[in-house]
Amino acid sequence: MHAELKLKQNLTIQGNLHISGGIYHSVKVLGDGFVKGDLECNNLGCLGTLAVEGGLNAHNARIIGVTTVAGSLKANQIRIQGQMEVREHASCQMSRILGALDVRGNLSGEEIRVKGYLATHGDCAAERFYSSGAFHIGGLLNAGIMHIRLHGASEAKEIGGGQIKVKRPAIHFLHRIFTSVLPHLQAESIEGDDVFLENTRAKVVRGKRVIIGAGCEIDLVEYQTEYTQSKRSVVKESRKMNGE
Repeated sequence: MHAELKLKQNLTIQGNLHISGGIYHSVKVLGDGFVKGDLECNNLGCLGTLAVEGGLNAHNARIIGVTTVAGSLKANQIRIQGQMEVREHASCQMSRILGALDVRGNLSGEEIRVKGYLATHGDCAAERFYSSGAFHIGGLLNAGIMHIRLHGASEAKEIGGGQIKVKRPAIHFLHRIFTSVLPHLQAESIEGDDVFLENTRAKVVRGKRVIIGAGCEIDLVEYQTEYTQSKRSVVKESRKMNGE
């Protein structure tokens, strides 16, 4: 597909421009662009405002301005420093979210890194999920490796994975003075092989090896081989499961 796209022309949007969808090698948005239909390109750079009435398929995309996609999003690599809204599903192999991404459907990919804000109304699935920002996942957050450094409030309906690590940030003394709300993670259930949690509120936590660090409120912990709980956390009930 991308070898074919190299033969197509480049497109630069300056000022206010309405165009029909199509296939391009490179698309650069410096002004306000409205695309009627699907847009496909090798490279997309948006420094202005872009609205795509259909779907967006970009091999590499960098969003510094504001982009809205009425259909689905497909990308190999995407870097969001501004704001992006996808009204259907998004599939991005490598996602870097330094600004804000809102996906009305599901988000999937090989690696997702969040340093800004991520919201999905559906599920979020990746081989690797790293967050040092904040997120709201309406469905299941699932990753083989999941490392979360909490900043602000984050939430997922369910969390599943292989290695799950949730750590609280180092709190500056000014943060303690001006706010009483500590960064935390909220979930109905969390299940993985190796689970380490801090500042987490959940109804059920399950794992082969479970460590409940400081600042947690858990109704039930179920573990197979190892379980450790901080004295600075509240766990209402814990029980050992029979391993297979």
